[in-house]
Amino acid sequence: MLIQELNQLYGRQMPESDLPESLAQLPTLERRPAILLTDKHAQCQRCGQPIDRRETQLPDGSCYCGNCIQLGRMRSTDNLCSLPEPNRFQK
Repeated sequence: MLIQELNQLYGRQMPESDLPESLAQLPTLERRPAILLTDKHAQCQRCGQPIDRRETQLPDGSCYCGNCIQLGRMRSTDNLCSLPEPNRFQK
């Protein structure tokens, strides 16, 4: 799904590569690594599952999440982007 309007990004985590350049340049856009890497472990930030780096390592040295690959491959070199949803509750 390609995001075309700002309000479509509220409450979603989208790969930065799926955003049009006009939205990718927003200063309020929150970016975080798609996969958190430590010395021995990796964890997908989209689905929360642990990743076995030995099984999912790509030729360039990055790894991907095989647990949520049906949503599109997220690599350790990718970023997830989101926007905080505006609070419109009455006080």
